[in-house]
Amino acid sequence: MLKSIYKKLGIEVDIQSSKNIFINKSINKIVNLKVFHNNGENIFSRLTFMLCNECGVKYSPLIEYKGINSILNVNKFSDLLVRLQILINLSFSDKEINSGQSNSPYSILVSIIAVGFKESPVDLGYAVQDNKKQPATIYKKGVSFLDEKVVLEVLDWLENFPKAKNNYSDAIKFFLRKDYANSLTNSYSALESVAKQVLDSQASLDNDRTRNHLISKLNLDNEWEKVLLHLSRVSHEFSTRHGGNNSSNCTEAQAEFYLYQTGAYLRLISRTILN
Repeated sequence: MLKSIYKKLGIEVDIQSSKNIFINKSINKIVNLKVFHNNGENIFSRLTFMLCNECGVKYSPLIEYKGINSILNVNKFSDLLVRLQILINLSFSDKEINSGQSNSPYSILVSIIAVGFKESPVDLGYAVQDNKKQPATIYKKGVSFLDEKVVLEVLDWLENFPKAKNNYSDAIKFFLRKDYANSLTNSYSALESVAKQVLDSQASLDNDRTRNHLISKLNLDNEWEKVLLHLSRVSHEFSTRHGGNNSSNCTEAQAEFYLYQTGAYLRLISRTILN
C-alpha cells in the first residue's frame, strides 16, 4: 500500500534513497559496535560464522576477513531485512550478547535497527517490536491503527498465553519471510491456543462444540461462532498444518488479511475477558 501511495505522489526516488541511507547507516553502526568486542574476543567472528550458516552462505577466509559486513551487504532491501532478523535472533539467544540489560550488545543492536526505521526521511513501511522475552521482530507495517491494535497490543496481552504468543509472533515472522502459508497456519494456531487455555481443554477449535463453548464462555452472540468457523475453514484450505489444498497458493494479501483477522479476534477475546 505504501509503495502505491508513494508512486501516486511521485516520491519513489525518495523511497530508494531512504533505503540506501538506512542500509549504509545501519550496517556501519552495527559493524562499528565496540560493545561486540569482549575481553579481546571478537564476538562478530562468532556471529558472522553463525549468520553464514543460517543464510546458506559458505564461510570463507575472505568473509572471515571482512566480517559480518560481507553478509549484511546485499543488493535487495528485503534480503537485508531477513538477514537483520536472523542476526537479531542469533544475538538474542547468545547470553554473552544478550544479558537482558538495556546496555547489552543485543539491546543496542535492536535499537540501531529501530532508530534506523524511525529516522528514515520517508516511511519505509517497517518497524521493530521489542518483545523482551523473545527476539525483537522486524515487521511490515500495514494500516498503523491496525498494527497498533491487533499486532502490538495483542502481543502484549498474550503475555499470559505464552504458547499463543509464540504462535502469533511466528505468524508475523513467517509473513516477513514471505512464507505466507506458515504465517496463516500460526495465526490460526494462536487463536486455537487461546481458546484451549480459556476453556481449559485440549479440544480442537475446528470442533463445533468447542467453538460454541468458547462463544458461550465469552458471553458473545452466536453470530461470532460463524466468524470462527470461517477462520477455521480458511485455515484448512491454505495452512500447512492441515495440508491445505491451496497452501502453496497463499498470497501476501491473503496472509496479511488473515493475520489481521485473527489478531482482531484475539483482541475481541482479550477485551471481553478484561471487561
